[in-house]
Amino acid sequence: EDLQILATAVSDKLTSDSSSGSSSFPLLAGLFVDDDDAVLARVCIAEVGSLHEMREVVFGSQNLHVTTRGAPQTESDEIKLRFDMTHFAEMYEDALCSLEELTPHQDSKMKEYDAKGGGNLHVLAPAGAGKTFVGLHLMLKVLKGSAYVLFVASNEAMALFVAKWIWKRLRPLKDDSKQEEVLGRLHLLTASLEPGAPLVFSVSNQGSMLVKAPEVAAPEYNMIVVDEAHHIYRPDASAPVTALRERLKAMVSMTCPKSVVLLSDVSQSDGRKPLYPEYEMHEMKLEEVIRSTKRIVAGA
Repeated sequence: EDLQILATAVSDKLTSDSSSGSSSFPLLAGLFVDDDDAVLARVCIAEVGSLHEMREVVFGSQNLHVTTRGAPQTESDEIKLRFDMTHFAEMYEDALCSLEELTPHQDSKMKEYDAKGGGNLHVLAPAGAGKTFVGLHLMLKVLKGSAYVLFVASNEAMALFVAKWIWKRLRPLKDDSKQEEVLGRLHLLTASLEPGAPLVFSVSNQGSMLVKAPEVAAPEYNMIVVDEAHHIYRPDASAPVTALRERLKAMVSMTCPKSVVLLSDVSQSDGRKPLYPEYEMHEMKLEEVIRSTKRIVAGA
């Protein structure tokens, strides 16, 4: 009975603290107490918007003061809960990699692109609208065929996240050799702080861990996806990013991809126009923001 009272109070508190306070916020499915007297909450996360809502509540408060009997009369009527931030961060990353459905807005934009026959694409959107998520879906579609894909990012951590997301989508294949074959056709190119040109690398699954290794560039890439293109093509980019851009330009020239996909943030501009390549491109403008935080708004 005490857990039921606490569950109702926590559920009401989480919803009231969310930015929307709506029913789309993750629902509390159960509350449990483990052997260490820690309270474990199981929540239902159906789509990426509700996951980000949950993140903002947890990172925004870190502690919850929950009233269990209406207006608190005594200290015993109020319970103070502290989130386990390490556990939540691990759960958040795993849940983010598990989500795979496009939002209705993203899906309609993708259908418009497909109706035009594909080809080069420039995704323009504010921060938090899901540009990288759209790029992931495009890459997975190509990889499920028999072609190579090159993902370009100035940040190695983002490249590894992309590889992890793709790897999770391959698990239903069951056949380990098939998973490795598909994952091996995803090549990654990131800015390097080491002397010399940025190197292409791939990842492989070793004991449920993704391990990166240098890779010889494929003779042909069906698709090249450039994340944070507004940063990579800045006229005043840092030396490592400029070297990455030059290497990318050479690889596009050598491999002649069927499509180059640029993912650009329209909210992170200082007024200087990026030096985007002069390809004929379909523009996809995402206008629905899924994830919005004080930090993102301040940066924009």
